[in-house]
Amino acid sequence: MNQDKIKYIEENKNNTSIFKLLLENNITYTKNNNGIFINLSKLSNKHIDLIYNNFKNNNTKNIDNERDKLIKKYKQSLINKQNETNIKNYKKFENLTEKDLQIIEYSKKI
Repeated sequence: MNQDKIKYIEENKNNTSIFKLLLENNITYTKNNNGIFINLSKLSNKHIDLIYNNFKNNNTKNIDNERDKLIKKYKQSLINKQNETNIKNYKKFENLTEKDLQIIEYSKKI
C-alpha cells in the first residue's frame, strides 16, 4: 500500500507545499545547493500517510489543468470571434462591364 502512496506522491509533488509540510512535522530531509530531497523509502508510515493525505486533499495539479483548459477555451472563442468580424461581405454589382468587375476583384485582393 505504501508503494502506491509513494508513487502518488512522486507523481503529484508540489515543492512549496511539501517543504511547509516537512518543516511543520519535523520530517527528515536532505538539503544542498540543488534543493531539498526526501528519501521516501526511509520515512515512517505515519509520515508517508501525512504527505499522501496532504497531496490528496490539496492537489493543485487538477486545478491547474482545469484552469488551462478554460484559458484555452476562452482564447479559442476570441479567435473565432475575430475571424467572424474579419469576414467582409461585398454586395453584388449590377450593370457593370467585364473590365469593371475585374478591377473590383483585384481591389479586394489588395
